[in-house]
Amino acid sequence: LVLPGHDRPFYDEGKRAEALIEHHNHRLELLRSSSAQSGIMTTADAMMVLFQERLVRHDFSAHELFFAGNEARAHLNHLVAIGDFIRTHENGVYFFNRR
Repeated sequence: LVLPGHDRPFYDEGKRAEALIEHHNHRLELLRSSSAQSGIMTTADAMMVLFQERLVRHDFSAHELFFAGNEARAHLNHLVAIGDFIRTHENGVYFFNRR
C-alpha cells in the first residue's frame, strides 16, 4: 500500500512509477517537438504547450497555475540537464532552445 502526499492510497507502486515515467517522457517530447517548430521558448511558452487546454479555459486556480509554471520549468531544466536544450538569459528572462 502506498500512501502518497496527495490523492488516494494505491497499490502496485511499480505500475504507478512506470505510468509517471511514461507521462513525463511524453511531456518532454511535446516540448522537444514544439521547440523544433517554434525555436526559442520561455517557461510561459512551455506552459502553453503542456497545459494549453486548461489555460485557454482559465481552468486553473492560482495555486494550480503556480504549480503548472513550476512543472513546465522543471521539464525545461531537465532537457537542459540531459543536453537536449540550451538555456540563455537576457533581460531577466530565461530562454530555452534545442541544441
